[in-house]
Order: sequence, then C-alpha cells, then structure tokens
Amino acid sequence: MIRRPPTSVAAGGVACAALALVLFVQTGCVTVVTPPDPAVLQEPTTVYLVDHQRHSSLMLPLGETEGGVLREYAYGEWAWFAENSTSALRVPGVLFLPNQGALGRADHAAVAGPEELRARNGFEAVHELRVEAADVRALLERLDLRFESRIDTRIVIPEVGLDFVKDDRA
Repeated sequence: MIRRPPTSVAAGGVACAALALVLFVQTGCVTVVTPPDPAVLQEPTTVYLVDHQRHSSLMLPLGETEGGVLREYAYGEWAWFAENSTSALRVPGVLFLPNQGALGRADHAAVAGPEELRARNGFEAVHELRVEAADVRALLERLDLRFESRIDTRIVIPEVGLDFVKDDRA
C-alpha cells in the first residue's frame, strides 16, 4: 500500500486561492477591440494599439495626412506607472483600490506600418486599425486638453519613454 503524506485543508485552500488569483489577474486585463467596417469610413486613417507588455498605448496620427508624426497616449496608476513603483506587494492596492491616475504622452516619428513601429521601439505587439479621421481628431483634442490642463504635474520618465501628468480619473 502506498502511503501519501497528509495534506491539510488549509494548504489546499491556499493553493486554490492562489490559482484563482492568477486566473483573475491574467484575464483582468483583456479587452476586445472591434474596429469599424472599412467600407463605411468616409475619411479613413490609421491608428495603432501598442502592447508594451506592462501596459498598452494608443498611437494617433497628428495632422491631416497619413505618414506623419504619431502621438502616443497611455493611462495607468500614478505610482506604478509614472513613478515605477512596481513592487509585488503593491499589486492588490493597484488593482482593487482607487488611486491617482497617470496620463502618459509621447510623440513618435512617422512609420511605414506596424512592423516598423514595433521594430523601432521594441514593442511587444502593434495592432493597426483603420478608423474615421474626424473621430481621431476629436479624441486627440480631448486628450491634449486633458494632458495640458495638468501640465503643472508633469514628470518625464525616460525609461518608459513617456511624459506623465496626474489625471483626475482614477
């Protein structure tokens, strides 16, 4: 007869809780993006969704023509994102408590497409989307106003490649 070492109910409960937490965290950052039907776009332009591994960004074209400067915007928790305070002990508070928001911004030179953008910047993945240019202009205007309204809180984080301002939306 094979004897197995006794296992406690507590150890089993801890293992189940740890597994549930891992599954929750892994699925907690998933978003499905459905781009508009290209056939209905009256003035199409290209935007990029960028995966940096630790965060995602939206890159929007500046100006009226394709192939110009791209403005990157990202959003996250201030201490984690802007101050790089990424201790594992902070994770529950970052995920489950209201915190100071951070709006990040950077400008990038024009690219020929997503592969050049990924290679040039070392991004994990770049997704190209065709959207309505008027919507992009309106979004840029709102984000630029939001960023500029808090310019007095601006910090520059070269390691991340973004300038951050505090954002009131937590």
